[in-house]
Amino acid sequence: MPPVADRLGAAVGASRGAVDAAYAPRDRHVGQTGRSSRPISTPPSASPVPSSTLPA
Repeated sequence: MPPVADRLGAAVGASRGAVDAAYAPRDRHVGQTGRSSRPISTPPSASPVPSSTLPA
């Protein structure tokens, strides 16, 4: 994801769960701390799960 963010001039952030599970470093955490890395807008992203398989 970082190479895509770099090409878009964006930043990569992570939820608390991703940081706590060690999928992302703590300095990428964004959320209730009030901190953000530097995003101005959030680019759309695709879900790896088809929406037809998600509960209603």
